Amino acid sequence: MSKRPASGLVSEIVLVTGQLIALMEQEVRHLREGDVQSLAKTRPEKGRLMRGYEAKLHALKASPTLYATVEPALKVHLETATRNLQSAIEQNVTQLRAAAEANRRLADALAKSAVQTAAKPGYGPRRSMTPVIASRRPVSYTHLRAHETEAD
Repeated sequence: MSKRPASGLVSEIVLVTGQLIALMEQEVRHLREGDVQSLAKTRPEKGRLMRGYEAKLHALKASPTLYATVEPALKVHLETATRNLQSAIEQNVTQLRAAAEANRRLADALAKSAVQTAAKPGYGPRRSMTPVIASRRPVSYTHLRAHETEAD
């Protein structure tokens, strides 16, 4: 990273922080809407912004005296942006956890349904003559004919 005045570096950090906040708010909307495809499209940009943010912070931390030269108003702006980013991160994490829990519950329900369906002897949906795959009990010809007659 090239040498630049502290104010320029802090202004860049504030700018990237704002972009990260906007992206995380967008992710939260996608999570709430269950829009997985749009959510996946934000990942490369989020990675790029995070790397830029970290690099700029590292550059600022590398020289503690550099931050001392920043105007007080810009320091306040950076502190506000940092608090807003922390809030956006917390909302993002909360929504990610909620989505993960919803996915876990759905997977559990599907697994339970599959187990229950497999445990029932008989025929497939709509009373077709296709046996349920998990049913391994032998069925007599008379039994099959009875179902065929009943379906007619």
